[in-house]
Amino acid sequence: MKSVGFFRIVKPDSLSFKFSIIILISSSIIVLLALIPQTLQEHRQRSEQISRNIGFIENSYLPAMNKSLFNFDMEQTKVLLNGIIFMDGVDYCELHDDTSLDSPILSAGTLPGKINFIQTYNLEYKTIKGYNTQLGTLILIGNRTEFLITLKKAAITYLTSGLFTVLILTFIVLITFQKLVAKPLSKLANYTKTLDFSNLSSRDILQNKNRKDEIGMVANAIEDMTKRLIVDLKEKEISEKKLSASNHRFSSVLNSLDTFVIVIDIYTKRVLFSNAPANIIFGDMVGKIYTEIVKGKYSSLCKCWDNNPKDIPVLDEEGSFIIKEINNTETDQWFECRIRKIQWSTGEEVYLKIITDITKRKKYSNMIVQSEKMLSLGGLSAGMAHEINNPLAGMMQNAQAISNRLMSNSKANIEAANTAGTNLASIRNFLEERKIFNQLQRIQEAGIRAAEIVKSMLDFSHKGSAKSSQNIAELLDKTVDLAGQDYDLKKDFDFRNINIVRKYEENLPLIVCDSAKIQQVFLNILKNGAQAMTHSILRQAHHDAGSGTAHSASSGTEKLHFILSIKQESERIKIEITNTGSGISREIQNRIFEPFYTTKPEGIGTGLGLSVSYFIITEIHNGEIKVESDGISWVKFIILLPIS
Repeated sequence: MKSVGFFRIVKPDSLSFKFSIIILISSSIIVLLALIPQTLQEHRQRSEQISRNIGFIENSYLPAMNKSLFNFDMEQTKVLLNGIIFMDGVDYCELHDDTSLDSPILSAGTLPGKINFIQTYNLEYKTIKGYNTQLGTLILIGNRTEFLITLKKAAITYLTSGLFTVLILTFIVLITFQKLVAKPLSKLANYTKTLDFSNLSSRDILQNKNRKDEIGMVANAIEDMTKRLIVDLKEKEISEKKLSASNHRFSSVLNSLDTFVIVIDIYTKRVLFSNAPANIIFGDMVGKIYTEIVKGKYSSLCKCWDNNPKDIPVLDEEGSFIIKEINNTETDQWFECRIRKIQWSTGEEVYLKIITDITKRKKYSNMIVQSEKMLSLGGLSAGMAHEINNPLAGMMQNAQAISNRLMSNSKANIEAANTAGTNLASIRNFLEERKIFNQLQRIQEAGIRAAEIVKSMLDFSHKGSAKSSQNIAELLDKTVDLAGQDYDLKKDFDFRNINIVRKYEENLPLIVCDSAKIQQVFLNILKNGAQAMTHSILRQAHHDAGSGTAHSASSGTEKLHFILSIKQESERIKIEITNTGSGISREIQNRIFEPFYTTKPEGIGTGLGLSVSYFIITEIHNGEIKVESDGISWVKFIILLPIS
């Protein structure tokens, strides 16, 4: 509504306008209904008055007129005629005698233009003797139209005054309705539209809620509703904050996991939820089809019963996970896939899939198995070493005694030869011709080699040793020097030709260890690396020789390196020994610490060097040792030793 002075322009769709129209129409109908009976009543009264006038003329004027005509008193007759025309309903009257029917002898009034009432009376006088004397005829003429016009004017006057009264009443009611009803309701409506925490005690509400009528009841109801709404909103706000905090904690927990947590619609295969680790690998997954995202080098992760929902096993009532381990050969990783069906509160059934990278677990499991093998083989190795050592010592001593007796010019040897009918020179010529001395030398060499194996087996089973504080960098450098003096790969390659790159962290703390055994570990790794690089150079040389390309065993040394790295990680020292030139496969990495496992040619390795090294690091020093390789060009041994 828009104010214009005292008045208000009322919109057609407003309650005030509708209420005013209702009042106006109903009041007009009431006025019309009241006017009709009033008009009919007035018409009836006028008609009755005319009837009474006619009766009065018949009863009063006609006898008097008969007498005046009988007495020939024309003046009196004329007075009577003038009296008749003043009667309501008679406009004109005329008197005829028996001899002048065409023209009246007397008349009174004005002949109306429209005649709709004529009344004729025969005038006669009864004498004393009882004779009736015919005197003439009285004709009464009237126009009832004027009566109807008068009645219509009266009705219009009544109607106009009634409608004017209705308009005045409607206006008064409208003003009153506007002030008492429409305006308060409008304010209440505007209040509810702009309802917030700030206008809970709005002036409009405070003004109206004290009223005792229905508007006051509405205002109080709105105020009560507002208070309840504010309470509900505050509770909702608190609940939303708690829910948001709970969702944040829930998301933080899921996003901090190192596993992929994915929720998938059973039938559409669209991802409904994925945590941060999954999004980092596969991008934003929500809304996308799972099998279209997890592809390429991770396509094996689609093998967790994803291809056909009908093939998915039915989960038990307790809702336990179905677990499947997948070897992803593309990335050389192991994954554990856990899947179960859950039902949300909406009734929607989805799959919860939890995918965990268990590559390290697999490696640690293999290491545990390896450690158990080492422990079980430790006791076995000690017993075997002692059992082998005694006959081996006897064999070597007897071989040495035979060699001494054959080569010595002692008196006992000469006498024995003479007794046999020969001499030492002949015997020696025969033995040399049959290469018996070479066989004895080979027996000695084989015995020495067997003794080394026995010593390695004893070292493998022996845990106790003297430990002291050592500088691990100095131990590694000493071992490198030792390898340079000791190793020549059967004269084919010189260890000193390998480029040594040192990356030592400064101010490293001393560690408590058995220096001799740690050097043994370093030496085993350095020897294996040097041998691997030597074989790589020799293979390349043979290949080039076959193709006609000139190449020497030492021409590729500029590509061969040992990279030695030492640094502190928390409470441990990390030593990395990396050799270039060749790599090892995943299969070899899994078995490299097994006892008696070797990839070297027969007669070169015993298969115990790295097994003993593993035992020294893990069992004697409570450390860790592992191997990594790209399978082509490098191998890295990683050793972790506790500082204390």
